[in-house]
Amino acid sequence: MRVQRTRSSPSAPHSPLTRYPLGGRRADTRNDRSGQRGWVLFDDRCGFCRRWVPFWETTLKERGFRIAPLQSPWVGRALALPDDVVAEDLRLLLPEGGSLAGADVYRYLMRRIWWAYPLYALSAAPVLRNLFDWGYRTFAANRYRFSTACRLSGNPSASPPGTENTGPPGSDAIQ
Repeated sequence: MRVQRTRSSPSAPHSPLTRYPLGGRRADTRNDRSGQRGWVLFDDRCGFCRRWVPFWETTLKERGFRIAPLQSPWVGRALALPDDVVAEDLRLLLPEGGSLAGADVYRYLMRRIWWAYPLYALSAAPVLRNLFDWGYRTFAANRYRFSTACRLSGNPSASPPGTENTGPPGSDAIQ
């Protein structure tokens, strides 16, 4: 028996084109006037981070996230944290002003990407959560060593975060 598959309209509220496995749905950013769901902030002095985060920029952008180095002039002011604390972890700055750091950023993003959702589910499970956090923390503490070993150069001229009082490029949504 041959089954013929039909596509429903992409604008249909629960069409197969807008639903994802495990009951998730594509993030809808139409209600947010900027369409932006946050800024993923990475350490530009770390060669691995400088290569890894921009590699995923298209995937993140499709879901309403933008990327910027932690050393961008507006970041220190937006996060309201001391410069030495700002660059310790990968960070996510949310439009309403909240922020996440470290492994929580990965979990937050994986939860919003349908094909990464299984990784989110594993990383959020009680025992595996601690293992995921430990893995992130260990890597973050040694990221410059990993970068050197993999011959990935960071931006040595990246200035410390918070050196100017300008806002994020092209956005008034996050102050």
